[in-house]
Amino acid sequence: MSPTPTHHDNSPIVVIGPAGSVFTQGWTDSLAATGHPVVQLTWVLGEDADQPPNLAKRILYHIEWRLMKAWEKRFRRRTQLPTPIGWKFVDNLAMARRLADRALSLQPRAVLALETHTSGLVTRYIRNIPVVINVWGGDIYWYAESSPAQGYLVGSALKNSSRIITSSSPSVDHIAARFGVSRRQAHVIPLECDLQALQPARGERRDQILDNFQIPADKTIVVNSRKFAPQWGSAEALAAAVHLLHSHQDLHFVFVSGQAADTHIHDAANVLHDSSLLSRTTLINRAMSEEEWRQLMACADVFLSLRPHGDLRSKSVVEGIALGGQPVLADLPQFREFADAGLLARLVDPHDVAAVVAAVEDCLRGKADWVRRSERNRNWLASKVSALPSGEWLIRLIEECETEAVRQLQPLC
Repeated sequence: MSPTPTHHDNSPIVVIGPAGSVFTQGWTDSLAATGHPVVQLTWVLGEDADQPPNLAKRILYHIEWRLMKAWEKRFRRRTQLPTPIGWKFVDNLAMARRLADRALSLQPRAVLALETHTSGLVTRYIRNIPVVINVWGGDIYWYAESSPAQGYLVGSALKNSSRIITSSSPSVDHIAARFGVSRRQAHVIPLECDLQALQPARGERRDQILDNFQIPADKTIVVNSRKFAPQWGSAEALAAAVHLLHSHQDLHFVFVSGQAADTHIHDAANVLHDSSLLSRTTLINRAMSEEEWRQLMACADVFLSLRPHGDLRSKSVVEGIALGGQPVLADLPQFREFADAGLLARLVDPHDVAAVVAAVEDCLRGKADWVRRSERNRNWLASKVSALPSGEWLIRLIEECETEAVRQLQPLC
């Protein structure tokens, strides 16, 4: 167990997250806006890859692979995905230890760890100060099912945390049931969305943005709003696009890899070329800035989100709604909750290509009503946005943890 750290009024809140992530930066900025000192610690997967593994580490790598293979069928059954992802844990444990040591050297008031299966593992090494874990859908629905070791590590990280924060209220039930964590420990992050900054692009602004992307402005634009990878529904989105492009000459589809030189996008290009549809699609095979992404989504007439399992309150979906696109979403608990609360969206079985095609065609038939539906969805979103900024909300959560710690130290009378 780590020694009890001491902190002072100017002790920082340490945010630990992946380098380059908009979420790492977003939480850092939100906390800094409260006036509280904040330090950001980031990590990069494979940052030690230039160092050849010694014999002990090679043995551990083999063990983690064997554990993944032992749970492969179970993973498919539980996640509906073909191949286990997120099953590596050896390097994550070593990295978490280094991050915990760096965090403790700062004598922090609290630690916010993003992504349970990586930086959330710092809860193994940090005690006596609040540690808040921001879980992702991949953590609790995918990675924890990829091997018995990952299941144990994710579960123990969550149990050892002071608080768990999630962007999805339906996920709270899953966290409690799957990992044996008290529901009182899990909290839903307030919804934040700057509707003034996120406006649909219409008229000349739309034409200019589309020209910058070399997309024809006279077409109806359908954007696949999630990363182009199998676990995000890329195969179904591509199959639906091929069918729709053959049936509707005025459509133009956009797919984004989310990273540079992605093989899935190359494979999609081959499929579209063989179908003589490549000229009617835009494949963006590079990382995009947040501003670029928002500009593209502001021009989307229809957008797809077909992640088949374990989605939370996706930032890209929320911003897609704010930017005016007609949403076609996987019928998952979080989006069903949105629809039940008043969001106008087409919910589909993400594995059913015919259902996706039918939902997009339903959108196209209602084209005359798009502006009204868009404004209604934006008004619905405005009614859900929290008046309390997320940084202030998290400070209050940390204060709760500190009050509980003081109570536990008080002697019984």
